[in-house]
Amino acid sequence: MKRIFCFISVLGIWMGVLRAQVLDIADARQQPPGSVVTVSGVVTVAQQFGNPAFIQDRTAGIAVYDFDFIQQVQIGDSVVVRGTLSEFGQQNGQPGSGLLELTDVTLMQKVSGARIDTLAVSLAAIDETIEGRLVRIDSVFWTLLRDDFFPAESRNYGIFDPTGAGEIRVDNNTELGGKRIPHTPFDLIGVVSQYRGQYQIMPRFVTDLQPLPPRQAVPDSQRLTLVTWNLEWFGDPNREPSDDAAQFAGVYALIDSVNADIYLLQEVANPTVFQQLADSLARYDGYLAPYDQELRTGYLVKRSEITVLDTNLLFTAAPSDAWAWGRYPFHLVFRWRGVRLHVLNLHMKSGTNLEDQQLRWRDAMILYNGLSSRWSDSLLIVGGDWNDDFDESIVPGVPSPYEAFVADSGNFIVPDYWLSVRGVGTHRGGSFLDHFVMMGVMRTLPIQWQAGVVLPSSVERNFATVSDHLPLQLELVWQPSTVIPEWEAAKIRVLHKQLLLERPATIRIYTLWGQHIGTWRRVYRVDLSFLPPQPVVYVLNGRQRGILMVR
Repeated sequence: MKRIFCFISVLGIWMGVLRAQVLDIADARQQPPGSVVTVSGVVTVAQQFGNPAFIQDRTAGIAVYDFDFIQQVQIGDSVVVRGTLSEFGQQNGQPGSGLLELTDVTLMQKVSGARIDTLAVSLAAIDETIEGRLVRIDSVFWTLLRDDFFPAESRNYGIFDPTGAGEIRVDNNTELGGKRIPHTPFDLIGVVSQYRGQYQIMPRFVTDLQPLPPRQAVPDSQRLTLVTWNLEWFGDPNREPSDDAAQFAGVYALIDSVNADIYLLQEVANPTVFQQLADSLARYDGYLAPYDQELRTGYLVKRSEITVLDTNLLFTAAPSDAWAWGRYPFHLVFRWRGVRLHVLNLHMKSGTNLEDQQLRWRDAMILYNGLSSRWSDSLLIVGGDWNDDFDESIVPGVPSPYEAFVADSGNFIVPDYWLSVRGVGTHRGGSFLDHFVMMGVMRTLPIQWQAGVVLPSSVERNFATVSDHLPLQLELVWQPSTVIPEWEAAKIRVLHKQLLLERPATIRIYTLWGQHIGTWRRVYRVDLSFLPPQPVVYVLNGRQRGILMVR
C-alpha cells in the first residue's frame, strides 16, 4: 500500500513539474537559441512540406524540424513536445532573420481532433510575432506571374494585397505541383515562414488559394477600357521574337479576347503587318503614328463604342534628340458617351544608364510642363511604354524621371502607381515600364477607374513568342448616380481616411463595379489610405450600406 501511494505521489509530482515547464509558444520563442523548451500546440502542417512541421497555440506558432515527429502526427493533432530552439536560414548570421525551429524533438503527448484557428492578417502586418502561425490573407494579387501551372520544383512568387507586398513559397512536397495557378485575385491560407530576412507564406493544399468570385458585369456602354502594350519589334523578321507568324497569332488572340475599346501599341516595326492586324480584327480600325521612325506607335479603336474625331502628333517643337529622336506623342481625339476625350500614346527613350534616365527626365518635363500649361482643363489620358518606373528609376541611385507627375496629385492621377510600389512588373525583367497618367480634371466625370496588368492565358508563351512586355489595362466605368451612405444605420464615421466603427464588425470593400478590394474581420478601424481618390462600396456584416468617397 505504501509503495502504491509513493508511486502515485511521485507521478503526481512529476506531472506537476511537467505542467509547470510547458511554456506558451510565444514565451518559448523568447528563449535564446540552444534552449530546451516544452510547448503544447495544435499541428497545422504535418508531412505537407516534407520537413518541417508547424504547430501553434493561442499565443504564437513555431516550426518543428524532426523526421520522426512528422511521421507521427496529422493536421489537427494536439501535442506536447520538448525540443531545442534553433534558427534556420539566417541572413548573414543575423538573429531573427531566419525561421525559428524546434529540433531534436520528443513527442510527449498527442490527442487528435483539435480545432485549428486561422489568423486573419494583412501582408503589412506580418512580423516575427506571426512567424509560424497559420494565417489567412484576403484579396491577394500576383506581382509578376510567369507560369500557368505550379512547377514540380519549389518556387517563390511575389504577391501583394491592399496593404503591402510579400512572397509565397510553394514547396515541392505539397500537392500544388502541376496544378493550375489562379490568374485572378485570391484569398490565401498558409503558414508564415522566413528565410534570410524574407517572410514567406507557404500554402499546404490547392484549396489554400481561393480565387475571388468574378466581378459584377458592367454594360459595355458604361465601360471604357484602354490597354497599352509594347509589341516588341512587331512584324520585323530580323528581330526577336523570331517566329513572326506566332507573334502575329499571339497578338491577335490577346487583343480579340481582352476586347478593349482602345489599344495603345508601341514598337510597330512593319506598317504593312500592322494594317493586316487591323484588317483581321473586324471590330477595330487602325491608326499609325505619322512620323519617320524605325519603331512607331499605333492605335486600334473599336468603332462600335468610340467615335474618332482626330489624330495628330504633339510636342513636336522640341530638340532633335527629344522623344527618342522623334517618337513624338501620338494624339487621339475621340467621343465616348457624348464626352470629348484625348489620349496620348508614348514610347519613351529606353536604356538603363544615367544618360538614358536624364533624356527621359528631359522629355518628361516637356510633357509635364506642356500638359500643365495648355491641357490642364482637358479630359486627357496618357499611356504607353515609359521605359521607367514611377516610384523609383530603373537606373540605380537616381529618382524616377516621372516624379513630378506623382508629386502633383492635384493635376495628375497615376492609376497604376499602387502597383508600382508593390513591386508589380510589366516587363520580362520584372520592371514596371508601362503606365497610364490621367489629368486631374478627369475626377469631374462620374467615373470609377482601375488599372491592372493583363495576364494572357499562357504567360510563358507570351514572353517567348509574342512580346517582352505584358499589357497594362485601364478601365473607366461610368456611374451616373450617387448613393448616400447610411452613416447612422452603419454606425460608421470617417477620419483621415480611416473607417471607424462603433463596434467590431466585418467590413468588405469593393469598387463601384464589383471588384473585391479587401476584407477586414471583427475590426474597429479600416485604413483606406492605400486607395486612390475614388468612391468605394462598403459592406458591413454582409449587408451593403452605401458608397464612400475616398479623398
